[in-house]
Amino acid sequence: MEDALRSGFSSAGFQVLFEKLAKLVAKEIQLILGIDDGLRKLQRTVLRIQAALDYVEDGRVRFPNNKCKEAWKMWLEDLNRICCDTEDLVDELSFQLADFNGIDQISPEQDMCQKLENMEVEMNTLFMNEMVSKFGALNVLQRTNHTGHTSIIHSSSLVDEHLIVGRKDEKRDILHMILYDQTNKHAVIPIIGMAGIGKTTLAQVVYNSEEVEAAQFSFKIWASLPVEFDAIAITKKILESATNKECKLSTLDSIQGKLQNVLRRKKFLLVLDNFWSEKHEDWEILSLPFRYGEPGSRQRALSELNIQAHEKLEQIGKEIAKKCKGLPLAAKTLGSVLHSKCDEKDWNSILESAFWDLEQDKNDIIPSLALSYYHLPAHLKKCFAYCSIFPQNHEFEVDDLILLWIAEGFVEPNGERRLEDIGKDYFKDLLRRSLFQCLSGNHNSPEICKMHDLIHSMAQSVSSNLCYRMETNSMHWYPSYRSTRHLSLSHDKLQFFEHPEFLPYRSLRTFIFFCKSGVGFQKLENGLLLKFWSLRVLDLRKAGLEKIPGSVDHLKHLRYMNLSENKIQRLPDGICKLLALQTLKLINCYELRELPSGLKNLINLRHLDLNAWGKLDGIPSNLGRLTNLQTLHAFKVGKDEGCSIQELGNMRFLRGSLCIMNLNFVANATQAKEANLKEKPFLNKLELQWRDDITNSSDQEEAVLAGLGPDMNLKELVITNYTGNMFPGWLSLPQLKLTIIQLQGCSSCSILPALGQLPLLKTLYIEGMSSLNFIICLHGKNGLVWKTMTCLASVCSLLKSALN
Repeated sequence: MEDALRSGFSSAGFQVLFEKLAKLVAKEIQLILGIDDGLRKLQRTVLRIQAALDYVEDGRVRFPNNKCKEAWKMWLEDLNRICCDTEDLVDELSFQLADFNGIDQISPEQDMCQKLENMEVEMNTLFMNEMVSKFGALNVLQRTNHTGHTSIIHSSSLVDEHLIVGRKDEKRDILHMILYDQTNKHAVIPIIGMAGIGKTTLAQVVYNSEEVEAAQFSFKIWASLPVEFDAIAITKKILESATNKECKLSTLDSIQGKLQNVLRRKKFLLVLDNFWSEKHEDWEILSLPFRYGEPGSRQRALSELNIQAHEKLEQIGKEIAKKCKGLPLAAKTLGSVLHSKCDEKDWNSILESAFWDLEQDKNDIIPSLALSYYHLPAHLKKCFAYCSIFPQNHEFEVDDLILLWIAEGFVEPNGERRLEDIGKDYFKDLLRRSLFQCLSGNHNSPEICKMHDLIHSMAQSVSSNLCYRMETNSMHWYPSYRSTRHLSLSHDKLQFFEHPEFLPYRSLRTFIFFCKSGVGFQKLENGLLLKFWSLRVLDLRKAGLEKIPGSVDHLKHLRYMNLSENKIQRLPDGICKLLALQTLKLINCYELRELPSGLKNLINLRHLDLNAWGKLDGIPSNLGRLTNLQTLHAFKVGKDEGCSIQELGNMRFLRGSLCIMNLNFVANATQAKEANLKEKPFLNKLELQWRDDITNSSDQEEAVLAGLGPDMNLKELVITNYTGNMFPGWLSLPQLKLTIIQLQGCSSCSILPALGQLPLLKTLYIEGMSSLNFIICLHGKNGLVWKTMTCLASVCSLLKSALN
């Protein structure tokens, strides 16, 4: 069983690789570089391997003996290795395209072509020599039924619309999706229903409508499909329908290549009548040539739907429950899988799954848990297995785990949505499937979570050596350096890195250090970082570090660096060369005195997580260039050029909390407005601080605070050491959604603003307002002013009276 699940994990890796290749192929740059053919050959090989791995994951392969099973594991390790190596190459090319000045910086044409060819040859050799010859794998790409005839229900695109009654609303809706919906540049529109309900007829009416004719599609293609999925036969039918010529080609490679050239940069409408397959991989194989069409192309699939009563599902569910053998965790996780499926066929496939019958060792995965993993989509399999590098009973900070997934490339972009929001959806999906337990927060907004021991063990099993966790008691054994990519170490010190066995670990993507004692290793050697040039994630929190070596600039792929709770006083300038860096965490680094001046060059930085800004001698200039920043807990306004409050102006994605310090250095309302706080709708908390050792006129401070009006969605506001005589009008706007206000050291203010007009205000904290004499009554017609006592308790009492 473990072998089947490991196959699924490897397949998920190839799915991620395929999607990265597809993005590169979609860019015109590959034509200029002359690597177009190499990328496409690599794509097709990746798809073939993925299909073979899925075949094993389905439980349809039985290994005759343990020797064969062990050989399969070794083959999977080789496959995972070359998948990661190929992904490294693709990432390097993508990185060069995105972050350097174009083609001049990219590897020479011949060099890149050779690298791609070498990868494809090695991958193909592994597939053909090992998979086919040693394991006798079937031709899983051509899944025709050899026990009988392939059934095709023939249909034509022609129809006599005068004989059609009804379906006007459905026709209008589908036409709108075809002609006007621009949310997906190559949309797939399914028409689902049981046999005889009129799916084909409806498609014929739309296909022949005047509106579609006027849309000027380069191709209108109608293909009637066989019941059994056959990628070669279907692709050939589509090609023949598009060209009106017989296709005599026989391989999927050649047919798809021909169809790709026909559809390239053409706008087309394709109808697939009687499309049955529910496997995502089948669609990936079939749709590969469609991606080269012009945006606005549409594909429509007509599928049968058998509607059954829920009573049958209940009966099947009871049979599945028996197979869980009274294990609550098994029933819970499998129940989460069934919850998302409403079709009797889906429930029966789980009841009759080969996983129930696979041989189990005493340490093997429980079949019901294995099924919950099997039904995860590819992107979630990667995210789930990755969690095995954390210790058992580890309490995951959900937001931080999502940043790790993003850094590893597991979170796929989707339009203009934030990667962090997409990653949060990934996590909530795993939580909904009971693969995590929520410890803090709730299922809609989880904060701290953990994995059950059995779930964690399953994650370890499926990830094999690709993800590995080393602990003090396992230091005598080292995982395969050829296959391990994600490594964590739970230990007191890192002296084991000096061991000769560790020297070859040059392909690590992740290194996370869990220091048990807090002593760590004080100094990070140059050689250590030089080994890890492929790292995406480096987490050295609580490692006792006092200095980071300059060789950090060799980590050009690094996207996540956590140096929190260390004793470092300054960061090396080399960090500013890490152009791929997305997250830099420096939480509780209380000895830190200086940030490197080149920090402005990290244009991909999304999270600068630092909470000890007050101890910094100064801040780097021109931070305003970091327009992708989302986390910036504090900003110190400076006198020097490039350190003014205007640097915040273009940081429109800032969220969470922001503290603006040294507001004494803001001269007037015009400068204050250039911070554009009104255009930062994702901020929840805003702190505005003046220094008490610098004196400004009350008029100046009143003007500055008036210009710092925030977005109306702000939840918490803190104002400290403000010496104006009154507060600005925006603080009383009823549109403000403030729930908490803190006023500290505002010693010159004699009147509180009309806070009763804030409908959501729950907490008001006042300290050091020695001049406070009046509170505006909010319920009188003339805005009455009540005199108060200076005692805080009396002020609070009076506020309660006024707000009531």
